[in-house]
Amino acid sequence: MKKIIKNVLPNFLFNFLVKIKNNFKKKIYNYKAYVNLAKDRNGLEVGGPSNIFRYDIPIYKNCASLEFVNFSSNTVWEGKLSTLTSYCNFKKGKQHISEASELDIFSDQQFDFVLSSNCLEHLANPIKALKEWKRVTKDFIILVLPFKDNNFDHRRPITSFDHLIDDYNSNVDEHDLTHLEEILSKHDLKLDPAAGSFEDFKKRSYKNFENRCLHHHVFDNNLVNSICLHLNMNIIEQTLTKDDWIFLIKINR
Repeated sequence: MKKIIKNVLPNFLFNFLVKIKNNFKKKIYNYKAYVNLAKDRNGLEVGGPSNIFRYDIPIYKNCASLEFVNFSSNTVWEGKLSTLTSYCNFKKGKQHISEASELDIFSDQQFDFVLSSNCLEHLANPIKALKEWKRVTKDFIILVLPFKDNNFDHRRPITSFDHLIDDYNSNVDEHDLTHLEEILSKHDLKLDPAAGSFEDFKKRSYKNFENRCLHHHVFDNNLVNSICLHLNMNIIEQTLTKDDWIFLIKINR
């Protein structure tokens, strides 16, 4: 039905109606716990912009300002990025290009908070990345990760904490394909139609350094808690939706 309506209506009208529909999208039940900490403050989003911070947890309209960082100026998710990214009505934020685990372009505690949605699973060295995110923020991180039971990772095991420690100690970078065999054997392509056929998916996966589509690791709340304790951070709020784990992580100094 959506495709039929899109083909009939002019693009501007279709996009307007989608925006109206999204504005009535139900927020998560405890969204205020996340939004109140970001209100009138300055943040950085790693990846994005992300619809979850527009609608489910309306950080964008409540924060004072937001900057963004992506690994490339042209990504599978956002397409071609401009130097200024529009993220909420007339709000725009500077777009930076850098690896998520190497944020040398930012100073210590430059931002009040860091946001990230469905990004960490795409990183080969998540502890290194979170350590950097902690460095550049004064107060807290809002981290969104896929709930594996309801996506194409449902056949894969949760990654062990020891494995992530080994990755960190080995300074693994984004060229890593350690998990490729597991991914190719367990990825449920029926739940990932954009990946195409198995041969298409395999071809794309071997070019992961270019496209960053692979989920290197699979997370749950226990694994995230272990990582946070290791980095001297605390989860002060967590929410499980149909699709995602959402964590409010307090930085300890």
